[in-house]
Amino acid sequence: MELTYENAETVSPGDKKQNWQTAFGLQAVDNLKPSEYAVKLSEEHISGKMSIYQVEDTIERYYKQKGSFDAKNRQNEADIVSARIVKILGNKSFSLNENSLKNIHKILFKDFKNYNPGKYRKMDIIKAEWVLDNDTVQYAHFENIEDEIALILNKEEQVKKIDINHILNFISKIWQVHPFLEGNTRTVAIFAIQYLRNLGYKIDNSSFEKHAKFFRNALVRSNYRNAVLNINRENAFLINFFENVLQGKEHKLQNRELHIHWKFPSGEG
Repeated sequence: MELTYENAETVSPGDKKQNWQTAFGLQAVDNLKPSEYAVKLSEEHISGKMSIYQVEDTIERYYKQKGSFDAKNRQNEADIVSARIVKILGNKSFSLNENSLKNIHKILFKDFKNYNPGKYRKMDIIKAEWVLDNDTVQYAHFENIEDEIALILNKEEQVKKIDINHILNFISKIWQVHPFLEGNTRTVAIFAIQYLRNLGYKIDNSSFEKHAKFFRNALVRSNYRNAVLNINRENAFLINFFENVLQGKEHKLQNRELHIHWKFPSGEG
């Protein structure tokens, strides 16, 4: 019988190249940079000489042979997680549910034990942020994570009008929960890309590639308020980011402008 379905994996060399650029760029969120070895293997995948599964396996075996397949060596993390991002982005299958979010994290950080792959954190966390003058975003209490994620996703399933403001608020809420101990921004970024594709958007991934730190810092600013300093949540930076991603606009995305004390020079802004 003739098959009527096609493999959902991306086959276009152009798509593969963009996926690799996105994967490599997102490592900057945690100040990681892929090795020349990983870049060379990515070229083999883009040209069709290797499948993404072969690339992933080759990188994993390479680091196992070096005896450094653990999270203490951040170079292996940059390379391995990049390949896994490409594997996920190369498949157009997606479901808007809690398992999708967990599975992305589980796939990305498999074997990196300090990430507790695919499982919600069991402790409360803080993180000093440069853009907040070393203050922290208030993340969800760990005992509330499952309920809060379920509530956000259930509400999203009921939404009928989806525009950029809605999208950025949806993604920002998931990120603010910070469901995992580590790897939240990379996980949320991939979840966002998959979801936007599922909604029919044609995405310019170059913003995720070139401005991963801006994306994270914009999420920080959209979830921070300080009544004493008269600082409110600010979505303008996320709006600029997603307008570049979804509408092809060319807003300048500069990290320094995300700092809570940033003031435009006289005559600007």
